[in-house]
Amino acid sequence: MQQYVDIKQEHPDCILFFRIGDFYETFWEDAKICSKVLDLVLTSKGKDSDAPIPLAGIPYHSADKYIPKLIHHGYKVAIAEQMTDPIPGKIVERKVTQIITPGTYIQESKKSFTYMLAITFQPHTNNQNYHIAWGDFALGEYWTKSFSSLDTLQKFVLMIAPVEVIFDV
Repeated sequence: MQQYVDIKQEHPDCILFFRIGDFYETFWEDAKICSKVLDLVLTSKGKDSDAPIPLAGIPYHSADKYIPKLIHHGYKVAIAEQMTDPIPGKIVERKVTQIITPGTYIQESKKSFTYMLAITFQPHTNNQNYHIAWGDFALGEYWTKSFSSLDTLQKFVLMIAPVEVIFDV
């Protein structure tokens, strides 16, 4: 469990799918979220202990069926894979191999644009102080634009309707 906690601390804003054998398991708050959003049974690890740990899991080969539901609900998913083969008496090394967000998730049967957008403020002499870059990973198309007015920038961002926005603060 310490390995899970360590990886989760590195990705606190993600639902952590932690590979254990043929399953991705989630624990604590992630398990509660997955249970609700994915309609999974919420069980626990260490049921007989004084502090059982909430647990929800899915077969690893079914992840493509569940991840879109989490993304649709606005969650990010970090996938922690097993990097070494299980050896009795040794801890299997795991690391995050993929982080899936609404802006990086590419659907096979995509019917609409899924723009990811970045915004920065950098003063310029021509008053073009607000700068954006946006694009669609699946299409491989990207654009940039600068604005002098925050109001104009806001209207443009609302028109694009990005699925994910990154701010340079």
